Parts: sequence; C-alpha cells; structure tokens
Amino acid sequence: MIRYITRWLIHRVESDLGDFLIMNPDIHISINLSASDLGANGNKVASDDLLFNRIPHQQVIYEITEYSLMPDHVVSGNEVMDSLREKGAKLAIDDFGTGYSSLSYLHRFPLDYLKIDKIFIDGIQSDSSSKGLIDHVMEIASTMHFELIAEGIEQQYQATYLKERGVKFGQGWYFAKPLTLMEFIAFIKETNA
Repeated sequence: MIRYITRWLIHRVESDLGDFLIMNPDIHISINLSASDLGANGNKVASDDLLFNRIPHQQVIYEITEYSLMPDHVVSGNEVMDSLREKGAKLAIDDFGTGYSSLSYLHRFPLDYLKIDKIFIDGIQSDSSSKGLIDHVMEIASTMHFELIAEGIEQQYQATYLKERGVKFGQGWYFAKPLTLMEFIAFIKETNA
C-alpha cells in the first residue's frame, strides 16, 4: 500500500501547494520515501511515479531512511535515486546515525543532505557524546560536500549551537508546531515579511 500512499501524497501536495511553491522558488518540500518506493520489494519502480508534474524538481527533497538503503536494496534504490537527481531533485538520508549507518552509503548513493536525528539534538546541552557525534557528522558532511539538516530542534540553545557550527537547515517545534495548510502559508508570509 505504501507506494499508493506515496503517489497520493505527491498528488495532494501538488494540488494543495503547487501554486504556492511555484510562486516561492526559495521554498522546498520534503517527501519521505520507503524501501518499496525504491523498488526493494522486487517490483519495478519508475522514477516518474515519484515526480511532481508542476512543482519544479529543484524544490523537492526526497528523504530516505537508512533502512531503505540496505544491501539488498542497492541496485533498485540507486537507479531510482540517480533518475530523481538527474531531473534536479535533491536526496537526503533521514535519521542519519540511528539505523544501519555505514559510511559506504555516502559513497554508494547520490546524496545531497544528511539529516541529523533528533536523538542527537536532544543531547546537545547535557550529553557531550551527542555534541561529539554531531561535530563528526558535520565533518563528514563537509568533506563529502553534503548539506546538513537538523531534526527536532525545540530550544534556542540547540538552534544556536547548530548555527554556530554552520548547520544551515533545521526543523522542529522551535520554529513552528505542525500547521494546517492555511496556517503554513500565513506563517511563511509573516516570517518572510
């Protein structure tokens, strides 16, 4: 069912946010993909099934969990990911460092972003090992020319720590709690004013 849900989500985002995103090219949308979306279940997947029709591909980031990149998914996953990137879309490893982390993934797959999991962000103030791991992930990302996205930012000190170390992108309740479509559009307009 997940492939049908992914397709439904893509159509719904395009229907609800297509005009808004086209008029705001500096805003992007992220879509989580499952292993099935990458063809891990043995069914052939065409990257066109994952593409938006109107929203420019450059405004889309496809997030893929580490599990989706397990060795038995490599061939099918690589084909789909390469095709999405050729169209201009961006790719991110979601929850980096919490699953089946392997530095070989970073060489094997065409990636643009690493997403630092919330569990490490939560430990910024009290857990020196979390800080150390975040610093190492930052070094890896810098060496491999990936951008970083920090997940689960809830406090000012977390945002400050990450920003001071060059993390440009973040998400979490510090910025906003989940919003309806209309609240989101109003939030963007107010924030960018």
